[in-house]
Amino acid sequence: MDLRLADAGVVPRLYISGVNGNAGIDPDHFVEQFSMRNPDIADLRRLVAGCVEWGERADNTFQNAQDTKCWVDRRGLTGPLLLITSRRTLARATAALSGALPGRVIVPYPVEDGPPEVGRNRMRKYLKYLVTIVAARLPLAVGAQRVYGPFAEGCPSTL
Repeated sequence: MDLRLADAGVVPRLYISGVNGNAGIDPDHFVEQFSMRNPDIADLRRLVAGCVEWGERADNTFQNAQDTKCWVDRRGLTGPLLLITSRRTLARATAALSGALPGRVIVPYPVEDGPPEVGRNRMRKYLKYLVTIVAARLPLAVGAQRVYGPFAEGCPSTL
């Protein structure tokens, strides 16, 4: 996670969806996890405490998109959204978030997370991207609970 945009005041709030064991992000250790990627930020702990909000319910790309939609709706946010995610998942996350927030301008901002995918892994990522494009634009008749989890019926009231 590159936090320089928040440190510069370009991005006033950050919402990090999918904060759970599967994602490898832990709010209690976030500053330690990301201090190496953000060595120029003088007081990373203060920055995170002041502008980062956490979404801990989402377990997949569709749930992250719905979770983010709930956050945007709760905050009454308007205007473009900056989507910061790994280069590997950026296309899929953009498709899902665009489906959750149709008409909203989504500005993709990739961060590096390792070497590029090759071979089968690259094909798997591409197929997941294609499925996301289709699923984000078509209502699910079957399996909504499996795909959207706690967001299948809309925004959970306990967020």
